[in-house]
Amino acid sequence: MPVESTTSLGVMRRTAPSVFASRVFGSRLLGAGSALVSVAVVAACAVGPDTGPGFVRGENHGGPGAPASATAQPPLEVPGSDVAWHDCTDQQTQRSGLKTPPSGTTLSCATIQAPITPGTDTTDTIDVDLVRASLAATPKNAAPVVLTTGSDIESGTALTLLAASDGAALLRSHPVVAVDRRGLGPNTIVDCLTKDDRATIYENGSGTDNANAARASRLGTAANSAADGCNDMLSPNQADYPAKYAAADLEVLRAAWKVKRIAIIGIGDGATVAGAYAAQFPDHVGRLVFDTPAPYATGMQEAYSQIAAGTDAALTGFADQCRALSCALGSDPRAAIAGLLAKARSGGLPGLSDTEVLSAIRLGVGAYSGDRAAAITSTAAMLADAANGNVAALQAAATRAHTVFDTDGQLLTRCADTNAPVGQAQAVALMDQWSKQYPLTGYQTALDTQRCNGWPAIADGAPTPKKLTTPTLLLNGGFDPINGNKGIDGVRSFLTTAGAPIGVMTWAGLGYSALIHSDCAATTVGRYLDSGTPNPSSACPA
Repeated sequence: MPVESTTSLGVMRRTAPSVFASRVFGSRLLGAGSALVSVAVVAACAVGPDTGPGFVRGENHGGPGAPASATAQPPLEVPGSDVAWHDCTDQQTQRSGLKTPPSGTTLSCATIQAPITPGTDTTDTIDVDLVRASLAATPKNAAPVVLTTGSDIESGTALTLLAASDGAALLRSHPVVAVDRRGLGPNTIVDCLTKDDRATIYENGSGTDNANAARASRLGTAANSAADGCNDMLSPNQADYPAKYAAADLEVLRAAWKVKRIAIIGIGDGATVAGAYAAQFPDHVGRLVFDTPAPYATGMQEAYSQIAAGTDAALTGFADQCRALSCALGSDPRAAIAGLLAKARSGGLPGLSDTEVLSAIRLGVGAYSGDRAAAITSTAAMLADAANGNVAALQAAATRAHTVFDTDGQLLTRCADTNAPVGQAQAVALMDQWSKQYPLTGYQTALDTQRCNGWPAIADGAPTPKKLTTPTLLLNGGFDPINGNKGIDGVRSFLTTAGAPIGVMTWAGLGYSALIHSDCAATTVGRYLDSGTPNPSSACPA
């Protein structure tokens, strides 16, 4: 018999039984700081030389890349109808951690209702949050562009940071609409973990005994308890959070706009949602951009190994630039960072775990807005103060990281997309192995594999396109401390198999998302949106 229910994930009305499948859940730790950005990064083979963490700005075309088709693409359409927007500039600015609104930008918010279990006969719905950014100069007849960051951070937060950074150049040609993943956003917050489980997961099982086995065991126990609690609270919809359903939410927006095709930008983990959309709705893809994607459709151990390698390289890039700027971490910033992490692991930083220290660093030099040099020097000063006994700024950054990057909804959605989980014994071995291979991030990334213990495993991950003719643009960031830059190979592989012509743009900068932090990348994306055909190969120096 039909029943009605209201849940903490937005108002939902149940009128028929829903169909759901088992999911396994996996998470990645993201950092905190002055501003936040999500995202996952896709990598491809041979996208150009490593140009290093430079400071030059501008545009420079050239270098190897996969050829993109010269076939003319239909122009993007202006919506025939729209959703109900309201101004939320002040609220979204505060939610995104900025002190002042992005200059000249109007931020508008809306909510759409999407089927809770797409593809079934249920009429239950779930709220999905939208944020739109535009300038006074944004053409009124320009087609909107959809942006998603998946589970990295709220998509609306990423868009707000874009508007406050060099990526605002894109708004001069198109309005951008961020679609938050279900379970994230102000109207769809999931609250299903106990306070104790949440704290243990956030600190990756840190305690008085931080031997590998003891720590992995504490984390695994909390993760199992969290899985039981979330399954009980969200039942019967606990499995309705995978990327393929988030992609179906984008299809609801396309239908509301009454357009045949939409343009999608997937940043970081948003690549999983964008790719799942292209797999399920290939005829509705007008433009497709993958910006420094996270590893996609691969087993947990391989995916997290790529993240450990890429994020360790990114923090090395931060250390190199820090030294060049004569920052507060002295002549060997990498050694100073390693020392601070070790000090926190041994209990030498009151009230701070090593996981929290790494989170704060990742946020500070990954998801910043505005000037990169300022982000580097301010993060370095925060760490130097902590090393000298003043931990107030670092504690504040860690708290912000927890609020923005480790919500219950993010854990839920990350785990929903993870397959081939890593067992506890294997995780203990990886803690030792990866900490030697990737000294700054390997230990924590190995622990991250245990955050979804207790969730039922799935046999497959997010769907990948089987046939796609839309020319696609890949942006490959140089030094991303959130997801690394190793995921592009997998994305390029499935796009090539699907027959999609590809253009590749590389960016040598430090930070999460080339689009957000590079006006050159934003201009490149804008040209592609208008022409439908990306340059086969281009480069944007830092």
